[in-house]
Amino acid sequence: MVKKNTTKKNATRINKSKSVSYKPVDFSYLLGRVKGIDDKLMKIHFKLYEGLVGATNGALKFIQDPKNVKNMVQYSAVQKELSLFYNGMRLHELYFGVMCGENMDHMDPGLIKEINQYFGSFSSWKSNFIATGTIPGVGFVALCRDRNSGLLFNTWINEFNIGEIIGADIILVMDMWEHAYIAEFGLDLLKYSNTFLTNVNWSVVSKLYKDSVNNKNSLILQKSTD
Repeated sequence: MVKKNTTKKNATRINKSKSVSYKPVDFSYLLGRVKGIDDKLMKIHFKLYEGLVGATNGALKFIQDPKNVKNMVQYSAVQKELSLFYNGMRLHELYFGVMCGENMDHMDPGLIKEINQYFGSFSSWKSNFIATGTIPGVGFVALCRDRNSGLLFNTWINEFNIGEIIGADIILVMDMWEHAYIAEFGLDLLKYSNTFLTNVNWSVVSKLYKDSVNNKNSLILQKSTD
């Protein structure tokens, strides 16, 4: 009797078929656990993320079809959209992936040391991170680590695909699109930012940090079944 393969696969892996496709991560375990953010808003956010996964798959399917290259106008448009959809998918997986869980207050000593080194203190880093989130526009705030120099810095990613830093690993992101906060927090970005940060699982952020130090460059921690 052949046993069914029940191995969990994360969203970074493709389905075993001729065409590349991604599966959404099931983040429903966050419902009822995120302090200060209503489940209704979380469910809406999940749907938006799932839409980005679907859009990524649609774009990949289109550009993989050799016939579509003949229509260069449409082909070019879809190619340019791919980074928007794909990065949006990945940024949301990072955003949801660092929320809640076990040992939330545990932070790797190396990460603490580098935050103090580059920002002066955790409080200074937090103030800078939140301030970056008030930049006009829609996008994500990201805490990044340069793999070459080890430098930690906060940066703004405009929309989903403008402002990524080549050669740097993202170890924490905060969604600053209106869909992430406006239904519950209105325009109070400070309250939203502080609420998000109280829900950050620093043991997960620490794993991303250590993976960067070890050049593993892992991105997605949560897993889903086929």
